[in-house]
Amino acid sequence: MNDVDHRHLHTVSREIVHRAALAEVFVTDLVRRADDVYASAVQLPRSHAFYGDHVGPRARRYDPLLVMEAARQSGMAVVHQFLGVPLTR
Repeated sequence: MNDVDHRHLHTVSREIVHRAALAEVFVTDLVRRADDVYASAVQLPRSHAFYGDHVGPRARRYDPLLVMEAARQSGMAVVHQFLGVPLTR
């Protein structure tokens, strides 16, 4: 990804990451690098009510579950955006 082409100004559609609230969408960009290689960019919130309830030294680090949620959203976005998986409810 080139920073000039990908400025991460907006998140992807909340529907393709299966989130109800826009504030819960972390994926900002998706690109196909090869036939079966994809890259996503995410912006993690500095604080989060669910993923940020640590105290002490751990309060300054990202919660591993927050990173896992970003990975889950990236996977959902890729299958809908590039692999043709329909949005069904």
